[in-house]
Amino acid sequence: MPSKSLERLFSVFGQTEPQFSEEEVLRVNQVISKFSLVYEKVRNAMDYKEDHLLRKNALFRLLKRKLFIEKILINQTEEKLAEQIVYEMIRAGYLKNNQVPKTKIDDLLKVIQKYNKLIQLSDLNQSQFMQMLELQACEIEEVLVPSTKTKALIRFAFEVMNPRILSNRGEIDDKEKELQTYLAVYRVLRKPDEALMSFVLWNLYYPNWHNADDNLIHAIAKDFDLVNDEIRQQLNHPWKKSLDKLFKKFAIVFWILEDLIEKDPEAAYEIFDDEELLEREVRKACDERYKVVRKKLTRGVVRSIVYVFFTKMLLALFLELPLDMLLKGFINYTALTINILFPPVLMFFVAITIRTPGKKNTEMIIKELKVIVFGEDAKKFKLKAPKNRSIVTSVVLNILYLMVFAASVYLIVIGLDRIDFIWTSALIFVFFLSVVSFFGIRIRKPIKEISIEEKRDNIFIMLIDFISLPFATVGQWTSNKFSKINFIAFIFDFIIEAPFKIFVEVLEDLFGFWREKKEEAYDI
Repeated sequence: MPSKSLERLFSVFGQTEPQFSEEEVLRVNQVISKFSLVYEKVRNAMDYKEDHLLRKNALFRLLKRKLFIEKILINQTEEKLAEQIVYEMIRAGYLKNNQVPKTKIDDLLKVIQKYNKLIQLSDLNQSQFMQMLELQACEIEEVLVPSTKTKALIRFAFEVMNPRILSNRGEIDDKEKELQTYLAVYRVLRKPDEALMSFVLWNLYYPNWHNADDNLIHAIAKDFDLVNDEIRQQLNHPWKKSLDKLFKKFAIVFWILEDLIEKDPEAAYEIFDDEELLEREVRKACDERYKVVRKKLTRGVVRSIVYVFFTKMLLALFLELPLDMLLKGFINYTALTINILFPPVLMFFVAITIRTPGKKNTEMIIKELKVIVFGEDAKKFKLKAPKNRSIVTSVVLNILYLMVFAASVYLIVIGLDRIDFIWTSALIFVFFLSVVSFFGIRIRKPIKEISIEEKRDNIFIMLIDFISLPFATVGQWTSNKFSKINFIAFIFDFIIEAPFKIFVEVLEDLFGFWREKKEEAYDI
């Protein structure tokens, strides 16, 4: 028989979605919405983000645009902002047309009013103000698309894994261990960014925030800096890495469990009560999951290649060509061609070397799922407090890391000099090699996330990692920095997006007016 925790999970997944009549839902013009849909796809290609974060990031962009640009041009009321957010998200394809109830506008209005009040009462600097907008984007997404099932899965995974995590007495407080365990489970299963994790902690600290009254808002405003510091400390907890590493091995087990329940919540009772039937269904679910990941891998590769290629083309146009003319007096077309084509071609070859898991991985998932469902031989995991390296050891290891990178860069630059690369073009080559190395690791993530088996390293893999990891680290750092000063994204967000979205809204109103006149004509 399934456990009570599992039965609670069945009941949540078995809940039916409410149905609404045509009069109760919001509708946008399908022809006009196609323009917004195409724009969003192009905009997202220019800003490499995880797919499951795109809607939340779009809401954050929307709030910034409304508050920093359109507010100057248009006198925006809170009521109008709530309405525009819902309509814009439908037009952009983040919400389904003819399925969003009109009541969502009132729900969003309450969220907007609550955050506006908190912002007005708090003495926020620019960074803190942007943090509040990100929290607001997270809550708006939760209102528009409640993550009820995901939360239920996370709660179930926490209930299963928390008793299996042991620590030495005195190393960590029990409540703190439970909090970090919950956050680790959340991170691994939902793969949130820092803003979403901050929102999770915010709601843990303030359980009544969803229906916050004036007293609670005033209390938060008074202690804002203290709470903000506490959230930062919890997000960077010393146990974070060790707990994340442990739970990553079990993520696929809970995802497969989720797939089985979501497919048919009623049949799940029978499946999880029969060991042989469970094995058969898990194998089917694993095969389906592997297919989905392969598609995601392909999509990630295409987006990476597009991102790298367009960024490289812009740098070639605005930096490499002028520098070639300035430093050499002519354009080195060989160097330019290599610099343009090498990153996307390397990205392609990295992608075709990635392999999805096989039967052994599936058998290991079945074994772990049986432990969770039937409670047989549940292994305990004893975690020790992370040991901090001495300053001397850290300095020596970091110097070695830098030396490997410096030596590799030196050899690459010497090689490029042989084919007449100027030093700036050589540095750009190294920069994109680092970015591709980082993206190579990043697009492998979906494969790593569904692999429960430990891969054995050989001398060749260790050598490749030893040389490539410093490049990947530089690529990660530059990608993170570049994403904050992404010139292309800036052009889209502050030059193209605002007038485009205003034009779409005006066009929507115009078509709506025409439709009303047409209906009036038929009524005569």
